[in-house]
Amino acid sequence: MAQQGATKVANTIYNAIIPLMENSVNTDVRSVKKNQNMITISPNPVKGNQQMNINLQNFVFPAMVKLLNINGSTIYLNNKVEGENLIISSSNLKKGIYLLNISDVKSSISKKFIVN
Repeated sequence: MAQQGATKVANTIYNAIIPLMENSVNTDVRSVKKNQNMITISPNPVKGNQQMNINLQNFVFPAMVKLLNINGSTIYLNNKVEGENLIISSSNLKKGIYLLNISDVKSSISKKFIVN
């Protein structure tokens, strides 16, 4: 009897966990590298008052673009980006490391860039 109860509990746990695993985000190294390549920022590093060209051709539109400083504060936010290229000026950015986050209905990708 105890073994049947244990089997029932194991089956319940299995049935609860498997759907979660099937819907989980793939974080293996190959997947992360592939996702990182979905965003192209040029130039990187950015110098002085240059404009950054951000290639968004792999995203579904409208996409959301968020620029964060090293402290996690939002510097730039555009919730309705349309088009495969976005240009952001670095003239108002201090020297440092920033994170660009781009989200659409199917993914959210972040990439680091540097302002010199």
